Amino acid sequence: MILRNNFHNWKISIDSENEINVDFMELFEKDETINPIYCEGFSKEQVFKSYNNNKKQFTIEIHDKN
Repeated sequence: MILRNNFHNWKISIDSENEINVDFMELFEKDETINPIYCEGFSKEQVFKSYNNNKKQFTIEIHDKN
């Protein structure tokens, strides 16, 4: 896992050996692909496609609800 928070949102990249099949309860958009430009501190190789594209290797964004 690679994580970063900039006080507005979280960016999280997962690189797992196994598929992750969990009910995330709408915590993030499962079809959203995050542009690497918005993943400050990550290398381009650490930013992956959407969860629905690959359940072993994906990058998500979690927004602050406030």
